Amino acid sequence: MGNRKKIAFYVCLILLVAYLMPVEKNWQESYSQKHNWPYGAEVTRAVWQDLFPQSIITEADLPIWNTMRDNEFTSKQLYVIFDRQISFDSLDRSSLLDFVYTGNSAFIVSDRLDSGLLDTLNITKKYRVSEDLTSIINGLNVITSEQDFFESKDSSYSFSIKDYEKYFTNIDTVSNDMIALAYGADTSELTYVKIPFGEGSFYLHNQPLLLTNYYVLSDEGKRYLEQMASYLPSYDIIWDNNYKAIEKMRAESPLKVILSYDTMRWAYWLSVLGLLLFFVFRIKRRQRIIPVVEPPTNDSLDFAKTMGNLYFNSADNKTLAQKKIAILKEYLSRKLYLSDITFGDDEVANVVNKTNHTNEEVVKLFNVINAINNTETVGDGQLKVLNRLVNKMTQK
Repeated sequence: MGNRKKIAFYVCLILLVAYLMPVEKNWQESYSQKHNWPYGAEVTRAVWQDLFPQSIITEADLPIWNTMRDNEFTSKQLYVIFDRQISFDSLDRSSLLDFVYTGNSAFIVSDRLDSGLLDTLNITKKYRVSEDLTSIINGLNVITSEQDFFESKDSSYSFSIKDYEKYFTNIDTVSNDMIALAYGADTSELTYVKIPFGEGSFYLHNQPLLLTNYYVLSDEGKRYLEQMASYLPSYDIIWDNNYKAIEKMRAESPLKVILSYDTMRWAYWLSVLGLLLFFVFRIKRRQRIIPVVEPPTNDSLDFAKTMGNLYFNSADNKTLAQKKIAILKEYLSRKLYLSDITFGDDEVANVVNKTNHTNEEVVKLFNVINAINNTETVGDGQLKVLNRLVNKMTQK
């Protein structure tokens, strides 16, 4: 078996082993629509379109301020943002508040929401940690009628989440217009609220994991998502992709992105191994003899020498002198932009200003040229003087 066949065999064998290896699930919390991980949101994004079939969903890959600046929305919008932790800078927070105040709405799901936004809405959050870090949210009552908050016991949901318990507080200090939409086992612990703000409303929820693939794919999780979304207005939707912590972390290095995924990491190292094998097997390859390449000849120079010898041997000094003067004219026209020069006294100063030659050198050259132009025969001495002066002018 030749070296090439061996290489191909081993590469195919390695690829087959990599393909058949079991893929371990990635349990990292991404909340991103790009990921089908348990805690990604690929399924949620697909279901969301079914929940709002009449709405146009716009992807927002930039912060709120940039999204508002770059788009002219002609209808009311619902801004959907969810992640484990969400924080805004002052510019984005002001843009979001103005956005809602003018009649739009925002649905924000996070267990660590921006403190500046909570202060503006006059609401706080509290946390309770179980000893085993596991809390079961019992009786998560979603109110079917906004007026029957503390009386309704319909639509109870129970989710087991390995996490601390969190809930909204300051119910008494919140505006009377606030509407409680869902609560935990204790009716004083709100998990989902609607807070009117100007002409719009904020919808705040504190369980972002319930919007991930793991929970949405369950029957109870899907029913809960449908009922949770039923309180949202049927506006066109701005789906946020910017406020995702995992996207910012993975944007740090291209190689880090490759090494973060099992399949891409295997492909990377297999490529490196394949290159090493290639060099190991090909390093013994016999080097071909490098042919000697002769440098190209300067045919133009040979032609000039031939023509010069022709005129010189025929003793036609007048023609040779005229050729040399023509070369000088072409040089002055191309390099110094002095076209149609007649070598008169009024052109001496112009040539001196554009060259490094003195006035005496230029006058001497012009006199020799005019003398040759005014005579029928040119001696060898005149021709040599002309050649020396022209070469000095063009080469200096």
